[in-house]
Parts: sequence; C-alpha cells; structure tokens
Amino acid sequence: MTAFLVSQALAGIALLLIILSFQFKSRQRIILCLLFSCFLVAVHFLLLGYWTAASLMLLSTVRFAFSLYTVSKKMMALFAVATVAVTAITFNGWLSVLSCLAVLASTVGSFCKEDKQLRVALMVSACLWISHNSLAGSPAAVCNDVLFLGSSLVGYYRFHIRKKHRLLP
Repeated sequence: MTAFLVSQALAGIALLLIILSFQFKSRQRIILCLLFSCFLVAVHFLLLGYWTAASLMLLSTVRFAFSLYTVSKKMMALFAVATVAVTAITFNGWLSVLSCLAVLASTVGSFCKEDKQLRVALMVSACLWISHNSLAGSPAAVCNDVLFLGSSLVGYYRFHIRKKHRLLP
C-alpha cells in the first residue's frame, strides 16, 4: 500500500471521529474527538510531505489536550504564537498561510468556554482547511473537512437554532 493510500485511510478514520464530534453537546467530548482526529490528520499530512500542515496538526493535538482543562486566554495566545512560529519555520508558500489561518481560527475556538463559539470558530477553520486540502490534492482530507463542516452545521442547528424555535409560541 502506498503512502498516499495510507494517508487517505487515516483521513477516513479521522472523518469518523469528526462526524461524531459535533453530535455531542459536551465541549469536552467534542474536543476529545477532535484531539484524536487531529493526530490522525497530522500523520496523514506527514505521509503526503506537507510539513507545515503536519506540524500545525500536531500542535493542534497538544492544544486540544490543554483546552480540555483550561480556557485561559493566555494559553490561547501562547498557542497562537506557536502556530505562527511553526508556520514561519516550515513555510512553503500559500498552503502554509492557509493552514496557519485555519489553525489560528481553531485555536480561538478551542479556548472558548461555550460550545456555540467553539462551533463557529471551528466552522471557519474548516472552510480554510477545505481550501488548503483542495490545493494540496488530498481528496480524503477535502471530504473530511466538508463533512466536518456539515456535521458542525447540523450540531449547531440542533443545539442552538432548533432549540430557540421550540421556545417561540
């Protein structure tokens, strides 16, 4: 099996975790699913040779682990600075910029106290990753983030829009 096929399989497994993630209401469960998904996507990008994306996804794995226990804005700032530093060290053109912006958006989301803000920030991040993964030529990663975005929208609707409509007379 080629490295490309293995990378696509790992992205597929990450996809299952992503679909599952936003069907939870609990912030901790959402983040735990995303933590494991990030690790698999990091290995996926390593196999494809996209060092900035791989490094940023590994950093995101660590960030999600920290954000399970804290929503400290200082910690968020530390991870934002680390994201920019990793991007500068591994910089390789526009794909590096896209992955940096995507990780910065998810960094903001990771340290939000409420799941509503977490969901919105991660949806912005997903849109940026869809662009990145399209340009990187990874169909499984594009599918991964399109479904992540769709699952996020469904979860947002279930927990924040439908709930409001039920309360109206």
